[in-house]
Amino acid sequence: MGVEVRGIEEVEKYFNDLDVKVQQKVLTEAVRAEARIFQAAIQEAAPVKIEPGGILPDGALQADVIYRIGTDSSGRPAAVVGFGKLTRRVAGWVEYGHRLIRRHSKGLIRLKVKGGGSGLQVGTVQAHPFIRPAFEASVEAGNEAFAETFAEELKKR
Repeated sequence: MGVEVRGIEEVEKYFNDLDVKVQQKVLTEAVRAEARIFQAAIQEAAPVKIEPGGILPDGALQADVIYRIGTDSSGRPAAVVGFGKLTRRVAGWVEYGHRLIRRHSKGLIRLKVKGGGSGLQVGTVQAHPFIRPAFEASVEAGNEAFAETFAEELKKR
C-alpha cells in the first residue's frame, strides 16, 4: 500500500507567497497541535505513585506535563514538551533511574551531594522509562496532527 501525494508543489508555492508573519502563524499552530499530541501521550504514560508519602501530591507527574512554543536557531516555530518546575527533576529520576543518597556526616562512602555536604549511597532506583516510549509511540499521530492543522490554517488564509 503506497501513498501518493499530489499538489505538494502548489502548496509549497502558496505557502511561500504568504507574508512571513502569516507563515509563522501557520507553522506555530501546526507545531502547537503536534506538541499537544506529545503532551497527552506523556501524561497518559506518566506513572502515578501507589504508596503514600513523598513530597509530591498524587498525580503530580501527569498534571505537570507542559509544552512551550518558541523558535529554533533558524527562527522557525518549535515546541519543547517536558515537565514543569514542580516535577522536572523527579521525571528525570524516574526516566533514567538514580542513586539513593542519605546525607551523612561520617559515612564510609562519602559522596559530594549537590547543594553542599556529603552523603552515603544507600541504594539505587532502577530506571522506569515512560517519556521516550510515549514520544516514540505518538510520533505518527503528532505528524498527522501537524499536517492536518497546517492544511486547515492554510485554508483560512
